[in-house]
Amino acid sequence: MAVAGLMLLTRAASAAPRPTLKLEPPTVNGGLDPDVVAPVVAKAVPALLACYKAKLAKTPGVDATETLMFAIAPDGKVGDTDAATWDDAFSACLTAVAAKLKFPASHDGAAVAYELVYASGVAAKPEPAPDPDAGPVYAQLTGDSPGMGAGEPPTPSSTLFLRSAAVTGQLAPLAVRRALKRHRAVVAYCYEKALFMTPAMANTRGFTLQFTIRGDGAVGASTVTGAVDPELAECSADAVAKIQFPKPKDGHEVTVSAPVTYILAFPAAK
Repeated sequence: MAVAGLMLLTRAASAAPRPTLKLEPPTVNGGLDPDVVAPVVAKAVPALLACYKAKLAKTPGVDATETLMFAIAPDGKVGDTDAATWDDAFSACLTAVAAKLKFPASHDGAAVAYELVYASGVAAKPEPAPDPDAGPVYAQLTGDSPGMGAGEPPTPSSTLFLRSAAVTGQLAPLAVRRALKRHRAVVAYCYEKALFMTPAMANTRGFTLQFTIRGDGAVGASTVTGAVDPELAECSADAVAKIQFPKPKDGHEVTVSAPVTYILAFPAAK
């Protein structure tokens, strides 16, 4: 009986779901080759997987595909980090892992976007067939397909990287960041629309959102600096103006300067 019980326990243990992490090829803009970035991040897989296991402890059986972004300084150290997930604890864990990475030095550093594909190992329910027209944010919101027409190179896809915001006033930068992340798609839409209409916008990789938050959490004035396209600047400023932020602790106006970077992936022309 003891042997039989041990065998049952062994089989149960071997049948237990094992969470996995697949790293998609990175998108790298800047002075480092993706082949240089990939081995460094690969060494961090155990730590990135540990973040997911902590998430599974709270929400068992949930698969996840997240985008991890970080900026690499010329000396190889990681500066700003961002993760496109609404789970604050999961995001904090992923970005903490990224912040500890060390890359080779380069002339001008790089901005990196990594898609992390997590699987819980638990059999998932069948999902509806993917929308064949699904693509970048602009395509999803407008129904237009990427690309500028026959014979034209395909439009690159972009990933919005929210950098560390400077906040003057009684409102935590993390609270501002959370609100911006909740409206990431709306802000990203403006750039992808401009990129779709004007491929040369690929030369504009970022700008700074500057705005004030009133005592009631609504946005007062909003402007964009560093955007060479007036329509992009206007669209982005309008998008930010519609966001409702938490109320400042003292009820007074808060000033925010939030740099954003767009990391572009250029598909091979067919």
